[in-house]
Amino acid sequence: MPADDTYVKELADELAVRLAAAFAEVLAPLTTGDRPLLSIRQAAARLGVKERKLQQMLEQGELGYVLVGDRRKIEAEQIDAFIAARRSEASDG
Repeated sequence: MPADDTYVKELADELAVRLAAAFAEVLAPLTTGDRPLLSIRQAAARLGVKERKLQQMLEQGELGYVLVGDRRKIEAEQIDAFIAARRSEASDG
């Protein structure tokens, strides 16, 4: 196998490992029974919005958050309550 092919294979393997780790980070809270604090990325994925939109929602007080160091974390229960409230509003109106 030529040296270039080896490099490409190693690069593809590294990319696959990194993608798997990124997907696991986003999807883990959706598939486990525990209720962790979610990152902005995880909470945005759970709501189906972009990270910037979620940050705007946090800044406007639509959702609460917890500061862990300098990072905003969202309780999974907050996301569930937000969805439930919107579901109620939609069915009432």
